Amino acid sequence: MILHRFMSVMEFEDFLEGKVLINDTKHRTNGKNTDSEGFCFFPEDPDEAYNWLSGIVTDEVCATFEVPENKVRKSTGTYIDPDASDNSLEAMRADVLSFIRGERMKNTQYIERTEYCCNTYSEKDFKLLHFKYIH
Repeated sequence: MILHRFMSVMEFEDFLEGKVLINDTKHRTNGKNTDSEGFCFFPEDPDEAYNWLSGIVTDEVCATFEVPENKVRKSTGTYIDPDASDNSLEAMRADVLSFIRGERMKNTQYIERTEYCCNTYSEKDFKLLHFKYIH
């Protein structure tokens, strides 16, 4: 399966050096609305995925991998839908105030996305197909 990942330059360099990368983060315990654990990958075109991942992921490098299905777990994440949300300054201000008060944000729409995650990965199992430096 073909999957993509936004990552830091440091993570990418570690991958290229053949290191086994390890991440045991349970993202839900950090306030994220996902059941993913560890490293997260996505199947969508990176330009499309960047719309809902921007501001959440480290986006120095985007890497595309060929990954055996048995090396990742399918999971689900909920993200703000920037295309369906009211992005006017007044609407965003109202939603921030609602969020601070613990209320539902009325002008923000959400989307669910399939993710794939794993706690470890390396060049042994993840074949690098393409990469691009973003920042």
